[in-house]
Formats: sequence, structure tokens, C-alpha cells
Amino acid sequence: MKNIRQMYDVIYDEMVDAGVAVKLDKPIYTDRKGNEVEESKRFGMKQDIKITHPNYILFADESGCNTSQKKDGHVGGRKLIVQHGTVPQVMSSDKDTKFTLLPFTSASGEAVCCVVIFQHKSGEVPVEWKTGVDVTIDPIRDKNNDIDMRLNLGNGNFYPGGPKCNYNGKEVDCLAYASESSGITGDILVKILTYFDSINLFPRLPGGPTPFLVVDGHQSRLDPDFIEYINDKRHRWVVCFGVPYATTLWQVGDASEQNGYFKIEWYREKDNLLVWKYERRQPRAIRPIDIMPLLNKIFHKSYGNLAGNLKAVSDRGWYPANSKLVEHPSLIDDETSEPAAEGS
Repeated sequence: MKNIRQMYDVIYDEMVDAGVAVKLDKPIYTDRKGNEVEESKRFGMKQDIKITHPNYILFADESGCNTSQKKDGHVGGRKLIVQHGTVPQVMSSDKDTKFTLLPFTSASGEAVCCVVIFQHKSGEVPVEWKTGVDVTIDPIRDKNNDIDMRLNLGNGNFYPGGPKCNYNGKEVDCLAYASESSGITGDILVKILTYFDSINLFPRLPGGPTPFLVVDGHQSRLDPDFIEYINDKRHRWVVCFGVPYATTLWQVGDASEQNGYFKIEWYREKDNLLVWKYERRQPRAIRPIDIMPLLNKIFHKSYGNLAGNLKAVSDRGWYPANSKLVEHPSLIDDETSEPAAEGS
């Protein structure tokens, strides 16, 4: 509990220093949407800062994924009809391709960017993995009956690419990288922030806010190149680490509205694709080239759900800055904490 309070205190202070929040003259209670209310209608604890630039505050959290269906389990709500006393037999793909999904979400509830990190020893992403191949779409062919990549690139085409986002008035590409373990590295982090800065996603204005990123304390965040990049005055970032425990509670990406919903839909869409391939006598496997088309079906349902994202952000005490987790039952020390007043 003490460390959670300290996490909020430190990060809230850094938000003020970064210009994405201001200090209030007196603490206030607010509802979930940030409207000032009396204590009996509060959501979270008393707040002494007010966030003024939620669109400059980002949250990022990795989610490990696999094309294999061995450990997918049952998709909630799906019913299978079989003869009484028999066990349902379901097709599945055991082709094992690991990748990490790294979504960026803003405090405003919007999806900022979809980042995919494939497992590949060379550290380079094969072209068709990056573009994806939507096998459900007939490709456009040239006069020689060859598939012309240029004519087939883009959303809704044979080579669709990954999910794009529209944020702060800019179209943000899906970014694809590779590492030997499919894990994030300091080099990849630098490339992501470099891309954001190259499209001026967060304009640096005189006296204006500095882009603010909240992540966990993974070793990659301490990479010297990453530290050097975020402290460069030409493109400064403020990066804060959350406490190394209770990450499933304070990380926005771990919310059921985001990661939970994504995993359910990921399992469902893999099933649907496998059935589609079976019915057309195609190899029954989920391959690396299938990943981007599948993500296009899923990403904006989960990580792009504005209402769900706003709930996840407020439930974790980030916006409004309400220290909400201080009241979480699993974090309360019964010996030292007084009962919390009821919230709305």
C-alpha cells in the first residue's frame, strides 16, 4: 500500500513538471469523468493535481502471443454440439510463432499505436510477415499473372499491413520489429519513439507539455541508448516506471477491457481462420503471415475501444489522477488502513 501511494505521488509530481498536469490550489473529489463532486459521490481519493493534456500521456504494456492454439482454451460463450457422452474434437494449429503485442494507449482513451515484435533470430522482420497476407482476399495480378505487391498493399488488400491508428491528427502506422526472444529491447524502444517524433505526433511547443510515458521497470527501459534518447533536449520524453508488483492492477494494458478482450478475440479469430482454410482445403495452420490480417480484425475492438480504455485508465488512478488503487481490496493493509468511504 505504501509503495502504491509513493508511486502515485512521484508520477503525479512528474506529470506537473512535464506540463501535462497542474497543481490545484486545494484538493478536490471528482467522479469517474473528472467532474468535481462532493465526497459521497466521489470516485477514488482526493486529488491535488488536474491533468490538462491527457493526449500527451501514454501507457504501454507488452502482451505475449502465439499462433499456436495448444494453450488457447475455450472461447467464452461458444457452444459445441456432440453426441451425449463424447468429447468434442476441435481442429487446432500447433504451428508455434511467438510475438509480442505492444499497444500504446493515451490517457484520453484513444489507441495511439500498435507495435508487433516478432520472434526471429536475424532481428529482421521478413517482408510478408510485416505486410501480412490475407488469404481470404484474391490478389490483384499483373499482365503476367504475377502478384504485384504495390497493387496489393493496404488495408482491405491481399497485403493489408497491420492496424493503423489516427491520433492527434496523424495517421500512425503499425510498427513491426523482431528480436530473438520476441521481447522488447532498448533499441526497439528508441525506434518507436523516434518514429513518433519523426511524424511530430507530440509537438514540442515553447512552454508546452512534454510527452509522458508510463511503463513497468523492464530492463530494456534502462538501456543506455534509450536513456540518452529520452533525455535529448531536441526530443525530450518523461518516462516513469510503475512499482514492480501489482502490475496487473496498475498497468492499463492488463485491464480486462484491453488484454482480456484481445485474448478472447485472438483465440476466436484463429479458430475462424482455421475453419475457413479447412473448408477450402488449405493447410490447417496459423502462420506468421496470418498475424497482421488477424490483428486488423481484433486490435481496434479491444485496444481501440474508447469507452473501455477510459474505464481502464480511471480504474487505475491515472485520469482523473484519483489514486484509485489505494482503495483496492488486495492492496489494503487491514492493520494500518481505515475503512474507505464508499465511492460512486
